[in-house]
Amino acid sequence: MPNTPTTSPKTGRFTWPLPDRTPGRHYIDGYTWTPPEGVQPAVLSVGRGQFDAPNGSTEWRCQNPNWVIDCPLVAGMRCRAKSTRRPWRAREPGELYLYPPALPYWERCAPGKSVNSIFIVFRGGEHAGLQELVDPVSGFARFRDPDGRAWRRLAQAVDMGLSDGHDGFWGVQARVCQLIEALRTGRAEEPGVYRLDVAPDTEDPRVAFRRAVDEHMRRHLSGGLTLAALAEAQKMSVSTFCRRYREASDEPPMARYLMLRLSNAKALLMKGEALKVIAHRTGFSDAFHFSRAFKQAFGYSPSAFRRSHGRTS
Repeated sequence: MPNTPTTSPKTGRFTWPLPDRTPGRHYIDGYTWTPPEGVQPAVLSVGRGQFDAPNGSTEWRCQNPNWVIDCPLVAGMRCRAKSTRRPWRAREPGELYLYPPALPYWERCAPGKSVNSIFIVFRGGEHAGLQELVDPVSGFARFRDPDGRAWRRLAQAVDMGLSDGHDGFWGVQARVCQLIEALRTGRAEEPGVYRLDVAPDTEDPRVAFRRAVDEHMRRHLSGGLTLAALAEAQKMSVSTFCRRYREASDEPPMARYLMLRLSNAKALLMKGEALKVIAHRTGFSDAFHFSRAFKQAFGYSPSAFRRSHGRTS
């Protein structure tokens, strides 16, 4: 999770690429709040990143003045902290990493990989005793989450922040506090490494089902998912899967998948990518079909969207 650029808003939605000197294609989509004074810990921002290394490994340096919880969603990422002389450590999908304020750390995307991650930034972790969890040697803490409940809470916080924006602050704050409590009660397996035993979720099963499907969709934003593949991932027949998804979301699953891909396209448009590149990265056969789907969904063309956000085609 890279540093917040000086051009990002103090409050509001942000999208930015990583520095141009970083090889490959990279962007982050997030939301930032200004919490009320006296709230400690307090969430400051949430986000989702995508990092591509088509021709070689990609490496970037991170250092945030606040606490960071970061989680890769797919394999292919490594990290190290404190010094470039430290060895690289493989990051497993679904493992949570806790970075204290001001810690310099580096992340690397393996050659030929496209890696997605989610993160939250918050202040006041020391008020919850999080500094006691950090390994003084590695500089951070790592949390194994065998049943996936903790990272799903992180994903819920990110999803809520990106969808609800300003109005989502207290809902995100509640989930972040639940996540911090889960980290505090983790069982130490070795210095700086913990195993999480999270209390069972009380979430509505329909909401949990939709979130699981949506997260699977987000891992395939470049297209390629079929209805049969989505159903197979949930170990259901196509008819059962479609019925359950409609019950949970009031929309067909493939309509939701299309909207997630087009929302991803908006971030790429703000980054300045060419339409044919965006079409390829969001699963459309060419720029014409992408532009037509975009206008049908939002009522304006990709070029109009880009101009309205201060970018030129």
